[in-house]
Amino acid sequence: IAVSSASNAFNSPAAALELFAADPLVAEPGEAFHYSSHGYNLLGVVVARAFGGAYQTALHELVAAPLGLDSLAIDDVATAIPCRASFSTLAVGRLLLPTPWRDNSDLYPSGGLLVTAVDLAVFVDAVFNGEFLTAEARELLTRPVVTADGKQSDYAFGVQLGPGEDGQVAWYGHGGETNGAYASVRYYPSLRMTVAAMSAYNYWLTSRRAAFFPGVREKLPALFESSMDN
Repeated sequence: IAVSSASNAFNSPAAALELFAADPLVAEPGEAFHYSSHGYNLLGVVVARAFGGAYQTALHELVAAPLGLDSLAIDDVATAIPCRASFSTLAVGRLLLPTPWRDNSDLYPSGGLLVTAVDLAVFVDAVFNGEFLTAEARELLTRPVVTADGKQSDYAFGVQLGPGEDGQVAWYGHGGETNGAYASVRYYPSLRMTVAAMSAYNYWLTSRRAAFFPGVREKLPALFESSMDN
């Protein structure tokens, strides 16, 4: 869990590339799968340059505006963001503290974004249904990573794949944790159901497990399925 402020503020995703631009490759492309956010940060630079403007402008014009996602924005401390949540951290299992602020400019677009759970669900449904993505783009997004030795990962293009009992993909999604927050989203293709949720708290320095992830990943889908059966 990161609780300290970023050492530098970056005025664009391109400027933040300096954090890892000189690092050696962990493996040649295609040789192995390693979870990393840096690829999406680089992709954000590509999108901004192809768009011909700032990344946040591309995010608004290409995603937020077409889908009506009024809450989607980068978490920019220099911007007034209406109804921005206040985050808390439960430390050592019992002390509820205001979460230390962190400059997120080194994370865009792999992190540091703000959105409501409703808008996140709308976005995911648009990704998997409708005409927001072409069939080719959707297939690329959901295609599992296969390394040169033929091993298949449980990740696709930034999307985690949940195996079903029938050998098909039970859900597509992702989740994570940052300073004072948890988030999770999963799309269940057999039900055409999206479960998107986030919290304004996290745990730190404790062995306690947050009830957030089991609740939104296990109990809510089970509750929905049982209501469908009835």
